[in-house]
Amino acid sequence: MTFGIQAQEGGIKLVVDVKHKGKPYNLASIRINKDASFFDKSTTTETGQFSYLFEYGAIYHIYFEGEGMATKCLELDLKQAPEHEKDITHDWEIGELSLFKTYEGIDLTILEKPIGRIHYDEEMADFTIDYKYGLSREKEIKQLERKVEVKEKDEQTELNQLEKSYNETLSKGDTEFRQENYKKALLFYEQAKQLMPEGTKAQDKIAETNKVLEKEANFKDMVLAGDEYFRKGEWILAKDKYQQAKLLKPSASYPKSQLAAIAQKVKEQELKNNEFNNHMVVANAAYASGNYTAAAASYKKALAINPNAALAKNQLDKSNTEISKLNEAEIRRQQSQNALLESKRAIQDEDLVSANQILNEALILDPTNESLQVEKKKVDSMLAAEKKKKEEAERAKQETALLAANKAKAEKEEFEKFKKKGMEADQAGNKESAIYFFKKAVAINPNDQAVNSRLRTLQKGDPAAAANASPKTVSTENEFQELDKLDKKSDNFVALLATKYPQGMTEKTYKEKNKTVTKRIVVKGNLGTEYMKVEHAWGGVYYFKNGEATTKYVWQKEAK
Repeated sequence: MTFGIQAQEGGIKLVVDVKHKGKPYNLASIRINKDASFFDKSTTTETGQFSYLFEYGAIYHIYFEGEGMATKCLELDLKQAPEHEKDITHDWEIGELSLFKTYEGIDLTILEKPIGRIHYDEEMADFTIDYKYGLSREKEIKQLERKVEVKEKDEQTELNQLEKSYNETLSKGDTEFRQENYKKALLFYEQAKQLMPEGTKAQDKIAETNKVLEKEANFKDMVLAGDEYFRKGEWILAKDKYQQAKLLKPSASYPKSQLAAIAQKVKEQELKNNEFNNHMVVANAAYASGNYTAAAASYKKALAINPNAALAKNQLDKSNTEISKLNEAEIRRQQSQNALLESKRAIQDEDLVSANQILNEALILDPTNESLQVEKKKVDSMLAAEKKKKEEAERAKQETALLAANKAKAEKEEFEKFKKKGMEADQAGNKESAIYFFKKAVAINPNDQAVNSRLRTLQKGDPAAAANASPKTVSTENEFQELDKLDKKSDNFVALLATKYPQGMTEKTYKEKNKTVTKRIVVKGNLGTEYMKVEHAWGGVYYFKNGEATTKYVWQKEAK
């Protein structure tokens, strides 16, 4: 410690440079006790310096503190100052007082005493440092400082490893950023920030990535809006959105290809407009010459290009009116013949409903046509036979379902009877009877967990009984496939599921030709529901609930 004296008035002005790891520490707090009682408090300056004027006539203890730092104390004894000194103010500049962090496992009790003392020495007739006291404390303080140095080195090693992990994580983020995987990059940057929250690199990269992601989001919005206008055929609006997207991301190929497609669409539209106008010219000329059939044909061609052209529609109506006036009977005959041919094709395709509809419409226009009447009777007879066949099949299916439900009910009652007898025998301590009845119950319903569990417990230590125990089974593929033969819309079907399957959800997946079928039977109380997912080899996936088409959402929400 060094000091200088300057003649002033008031006492001793103490100046201390507080440091941490050799650098000025400007976060220190200084607590001053006067004659063992709190007197004042102060802080260090931006440069880490503490300066304070202490009056004569008291003993001061100056405590240098900091958050997470070990506290060090200096003792300043001004009580025994002679009278001739009390008119002089001494400036003391103590070079450096170093604070260090507190560490777990390091005993700081030796710092409860002052690390140095300043007092008035009568022999020297001046204020001086108590070197004898300092030497008495030197050894134990140096031992403490060596322990702290070890901790500081360990801490620095951890910090170096943290910085290494920080930089490696940033590097991973940079790699993803360069590959335009911005969301992955952001995850790495945020991980780096968590490692070192005070690190500015991670913060800057997070801000930069968020800007890019915002730009990407705007780009995506522009593309989606452009696609929507493109789908509607609103080329000008679509072009505007794609151009904005191109400005946001000049390297993206999609907006460029869509702009090229719009240019092609506009060109195609111009060709269609020219073609439409050509058909209208031909049609108008034919109409003017009285060739209404040719005119109608050309108007239809024009409307095939632009179905909303009002003029073409009106002219086609006029042409058809003129045609009907010329030869209504011939047209009706030809229409009836065409209807007859169409109905025969529908019958060949086994589409009796369409055939019936065609004949009904034809008979409205030509009710006396015998050929149509004969064909209509034939179709009516085929429809009646088909209806009867379906009704018979439906009745047979319902009867089968009812028989199955009754059988299942009887099996359930029989199962409950054996289960009850097994429980009674079990409670009575009749182990052999309990095993016998539980086996009977398992033979009817191998999936009952409670019975299987108790049976296995009873059979422990009985190898013969365990060897003959019925293994727990699950519903077979055939059993699940047999459900497709029942009327899934009937009350009998849901009742059958409730009697056939346990409470909760039962699932089975099996193959059928070129598709994979997953069925889930959900039983709640006395009602069961069948959910089915069908995955075709070509990629199509469909969902069903009790035979009716449903959605993936229903499958995920209800079938569990």
